[in-house]
Amino acid sequence: MVLTGDIGSWFARFCGSRWYLMIPPTHVTFFSRRTIRDALVRAGFEIQQIEYEGKWVSLDLALFRASYVLQIPLLNTWRSHAPLNWLGRVKFYINFHDVMTVYARKS
Repeated sequence: MVLTGDIGSWFARFCGSRWYLMIPPTHVTFFSRRTIRDALVRAGFEIQQIEYEGKWVSLDLALFRASYVLQIPLLNTWRSHAPLNWLGRVKFYINFHDVMTVYARKS
């Protein structure tokens, strides 16, 4: 099993260098669905399945990321007050299909 970001996803392409997984030197190699498949097949693995799972995030975190990516000062201003407000702690499920779990086995 490999869990990695999908740099070919619409969300990663939309965010560009502001994609939340673009954090060198932690992440120095990025894969798309095609490139991870090619690399694993060349290494002698057979792809079983590729899944995209979302996660639960707080409104505060969502606004933080949106203000960074979109560079809209009003979002950051509102967000700075959200932790003091119960609304900032409200969580919702989101899936941008930008993190993939690849299941493979040795051929």
